[in-house]
Amino acid sequence: MKKDFLLIVAIYLLACLGVMPYVKWYVDNPDSLQYINIAHHILDGRLTLAINGYWSPLITWLLAPFILIFSDGIIAFKYLQMAIGIFVIRKWLMFLVFVDVDEKWKRVLGFMITPFIISYSLLNLTPDLLFVGILLSLIVELIRWLDKQSDGSKIGKLGAVLFLTKSFGLPLFIFLFCFVIWMKDERIPKFTLKKILLPFGAISFVWIILLSVKYGKFTISESAKFNFTYEVAPTLGKTVQLPVLGNGLLKPANDHALSAWEDPASQIQLTPLDPVGDFSNYLSVVNRNLQSIYFHDFRNQLGWVFIFFLIVYLIRKKSHEVIPLWIKISLLVICTMYFGYSLILVHERYIWICTLLFIPMVVFFIDKIFTSIPSSKISEIKKIQATKRISEIKLIILIPVLILCIKRPAKEVLMCGDRDVNILQLYHAFRSPIETMSIFYRPDEKLHDDIQKLKRIIPPNSNLASIKKADPERDGYASTLLIAYECKSKYFGQTFEVDSTFKGYFVSWKAEAGEKVFDSDGGVKVYLK
Repeated sequence: MKKDFLLIVAIYLLACLGVMPYVKWYVDNPDSLQYINIAHHILDGRLTLAINGYWSPLITWLLAPFILIFSDGIIAFKYLQMAIGIFVIRKWLMFLVFVDVDEKWKRVLGFMITPFIISYSLLNLTPDLLFVGILLSLIVELIRWLDKQSDGSKIGKLGAVLFLTKSFGLPLFIFLFCFVIWMKDERIPKFTLKKILLPFGAISFVWIILLSVKYGKFTISESAKFNFTYEVAPTLGKTVQLPVLGNGLLKPANDHALSAWEDPASQIQLTPLDPVGDFSNYLSVVNRNLQSIYFHDFRNQLGWVFIFFLIVYLIRKKSHEVIPLWIKISLLVICTMYFGYSLILVHERYIWICTLLFIPMVVFFIDKIFTSIPSSKISEIKKIQATKRISEIKLIILIPVLILCIKRPAKEVLMCGDRDVNILQLYHAFRSPIETMSIFYRPDEKLHDDIQKLKRIIPPNSNLASIKKADPERDGYASTLLIAYECKSKYFGQTFEVDSTFKGYFVSWKAEAGEKVFDSDGGVKVYLK
C-alpha cells in the first residue's frame, strides 16, 4: 500500500494547506496554550517547570523545535499536528493490512481516514491525535505478537510512549497487555517478558520519579486526581464549570505561567469523589459519562450501525468460523477505552480511536454477511450473476454507511464543530466550502486582527482578566488566554462582573464602566483598571 500511502499523504497535506488559511487562528481550548507555554519552558531552560503532572510531556517535547522554526506557538502546533497526522495515516494503513476484506474496500478505508485527520490535527491542539497514532502502533504490534509475526520487543516501548503521551496510557497499556497475555495460546518465556516489561518500566519509572520528586509524593499524574473530584466530575443535569476556568480570578501558577490553569489544583481546594461512601453521586458521574459516550459515538453516528451489523454477523457466523484477531483486539481496545474513561471523565477527543476502529469492522461485517458461496450445482453463469447481485447489495449498503462515517469530520472542518443543521444547510456547506469556512472562522480572524492591535497597547508582562463571555460560539477563557499569550502577559481568569481589586487590563465583550483603551468591531473591548 506504499503508493496509496504517498497519495493519501499528498491529498491530506494539500487539503490541510487549503484549509489552513481559514483555521490557522482557531483555538477554542485553553489546554492548547498550556502545552505551548510548557514548550516555551523547555526552550528557555526552565526544565523544572516543564515537569508538570497535569500536562503530559511528549507533545511538548515534540512542539519545542517547531516553535523554534515557526516562532508563533499556535502556528507551530498546527504544523506539528499535520506531521503527526502523517504518522497516524501510516499506522492506520499498517492496521488495515490485517483487515480481511476485498482490496478495493481496503483502499477506500485507507482514503477515508483523511477527513478525520484533517479535523483532529487542525482543530484540536492537544496530544489526543498523537495518542491515536501510538495506540494504533500498539494495536498492530499486539496483533503481530499474538499471530507470532513479532517477538514483541516493541510492545513495552510503545506502552511507555503511550504513557508519556497521556497519563491514561499507563493503566490502558497494563490492562491491554495483561489481557493479551491471557489470550496468548502458549507459555511466554521470561526472556520475552523482560524485553517487553523492562523498557516499559524503565521509561515510565523515570517520568514517575521526576513527577514524584516535584510534587513531594508518589504520583503518576495529577490530572486524574483533579478530574476525580466533586468540583470537576460532571453528574446528570449538571453544567460542567471547571474550577479555575470559571470560578473567579486566580494568580498564574508561577512567575512564568500564563494562567492558573497550568497547575490548576495549586491554589484551590478540591474534594475527592468517594465512590464507596457516596455511591449514588458516583453512579451519577458514571451515568453522565456513559451518556457522553452515547452522544459522541452512537446518537446519529456509526455506533448503532456497528452494533446492528455485529449482531447480524454473530447470528450468521458458522460455528467453525473464527473471529479474526484484529477484531478481537479492536473490541478489547474500544471496551477498555469506554470503561476506563466512563469512571472519571469523557471528552469526544478522548475516544477518537473507537470511532476509527468501528469503520473497518462495519465494512468487514457487511462483507461477510453478504458473502455467498454458490453451490457447485449452480451453473457458472448463475454463479457470476449471483456474485454480481451480492456485490451490488454490498455497495448499496456500504456507500451510505461510509458517507455517515465522514459526515461528522467534514462538518467539523467546514463549520468548526459537529453542528445540528438541516439537509439544506448541509448541502450549502458542502457546495460552497470556502464561503462556509469564511463565515464560521471569521471570529478567529477578527480576534487575531485585534490581537495585533492590542500588542501595541498592552505592554509585555501585563495582567489580564476577562468578563465571562455570554456567547457560546467561542470559549471566553481560551480567547483571552490567547490574547495574553500573544501579548506576552499573564491571565488571571474570568468573572461575571468587574473585580474592583484587580489591577490591569480587563477584556470584555460588552460595555463596562472604566477607562476603555480598545474597542473593536469584532466585539472585543479592553478596559484599564
